[in-house]
Amino acid sequence: MKIARILISGIVLLSLCLSIVGCGGDNGSAPPSWTSSLDAASEFRGELENPVVKHLSDRNLNEEASVALQLFMENYGGSIEHVNTTFADKFDALANAILTDNSPDLFDYHWNAFPHGMYHQQFEPLDNYVDIDNPIWTDIRPIMEQFKWKGEHYYLPVNQFVNATMHYDRDILVDKMGYEDPKALYDRGEWTWDTFYDMIVDFTNAEDGNIGYFGLSAAFFIATTGTTMVDVSPEGEIINNLRSTDIQRAMEFIEKCNKEKLFGERDNNWRGGKALNDGDILFYGMGLWVLGGSDGLAANLPDHDLFFVPYPRDPSSDTYYHSVETTGFMVPKGSKNIEGASAFIICNRLENIDPELAATARDRALNPEPEFDRKGNPKFVFAYTEEQYDFMTSWNEPDNLSFVFDHAYGFNQDTDDTFNEMLEEMLVQGGSWSEVRERYYPVIQNHLDKYAIE
Repeated sequence: MKIARILISGIVLLSLCLSIVGCGGDNGSAPPSWTSSLDAASEFRGELENPVVKHLSDRNLNEEASVALQLFMENYGGSIEHVNTTFADKFDALANAILTDNSPDLFDYHWNAFPHGMYHQQFEPLDNYVDIDNPIWTDIRPIMEQFKWKGEHYYLPVNQFVNATMHYDRDILVDKMGYEDPKALYDRGEWTWDTFYDMIVDFTNAEDGNIGYFGLSAAFFIATTGTTMVDVSPEGEIINNLRSTDIQRAMEFIEKCNKEKLFGERDNNWRGGKALNDGDILFYGMGLWVLGGSDGLAANLPDHDLFFVPYPRDPSSDTYYHSVETTGFMVPKGSKNIEGASAFIICNRLENIDPELAATARDRALNPEPEFDRKGNPKFVFAYTEEQYDFMTSWNEPDNLSFVFDHAYGFNQDTDDTFNEMLEEMLVQGGSWSEVRERYYPVIQNHLDKYAIE
């Protein structure tokens, strides 16, 4: 059976009634049952030759009780067999499984899987099992095309999200300093390197210890140009873009900020969720995850008006480019059940695009259920404001999302380390890009040449 033949239109998809109270119980309990309308939708049903899908991972999908798993069980008669490994050892475990002809059927996507895993022939193409022209993939198709290798699709992401933002405290930035809210600037298309610079140069004061920006790698400034450090063509060609004029422009901006000591040195001074506590940092570049958690920004500043915006736009571009990450699965080489694995991947995609589940996720984000420790004491639970949640989700709308996905970290640890050293030298030490680039370029090119297709 070619799972690709699951035909569905956007209209049909939107009309499917998935009356889900939640995406999984707080204690690992299964979510409520699907409604009869989905059960009756023959497009989502099939009989698998082998219903058992082996998943090699440090996480057990059976304990997560996802809607995708329930759909897989009810409409395909499928089940997941957990093959345990650790996060650190999973690639070694995968290689050993392939060598011993004991391949699993599913492997969690990780950035080191592509193109590294393609070059070493660790994964199976899915074009003969999944119809990527099906409307369920339409919104994510552009980023899916970033994962073609020798003309075939090896990874079908089921979700995408902006992976880095600039957090700030409106009580400091707007009320105390009198700057215009970056959110308002963003809405007008005026949140640029220039407006960002004007704020941080005014805010930074060495005597008081105030710094304009603290946080993530220079790579996120590069992404705002719409250019990547490394591209992988659909044919598998590895392209080194470090001499691009776009990257030069981003790095010269960083170089300028560093010369004026507008960026905070991190070294071992990791601040985490306390980064904005003292009011001495204007912008904190980090993933959205840093807002929540028992030691996140919101927990440490519960009465403050915290907000976030994407990284500022390159003034030479008319578009906000977002650095994005994805989630999903890949099918290891030698899998005995590609059909079943493909069906499960489809179920995960359906879960991520269902409008009723999206509404449920929004409600849970705004009104999370209380949590308690073992002694029954209430724990901190982060709740998004409507403004925060709706703004965050608007970035992923097809009309708003101009994404950048950089394959620079898709090779091996040595390559990762080299990129990190280069970017850290620029962001933290304030080097000259022309000098740093020419010193690192041949080293990085040597790493990439190891993946050249003969």
